Amino acid sequence: MLFFIYFFCLWILQYLIWVYLRRNVEFLVHYTCLAFLFFSFLLCFTPQARVPRRTPFCIAPSTFPHST
Repeated sequence: MLFFIYFFCLWILQYLIWVYLRRNVEFLVHYTCLAFLFFSFLLCFTPQARVPRRTPFCIAPSTFPHST
């Protein structure tokens, strides 16, 4: 469910950027990459992502060798 929300928000943001900056493709690509990194950061630090399983963007802290 979280992935559907993630891609839906990314799609809306990409559409809004395309509407406002449709003449400049470099800005579109730049802000789309920034949006992807931002939502990836949010996905990593939401409480749903802290369960002891691997997600595409985060590794659980218990899998690090130096953790106690």
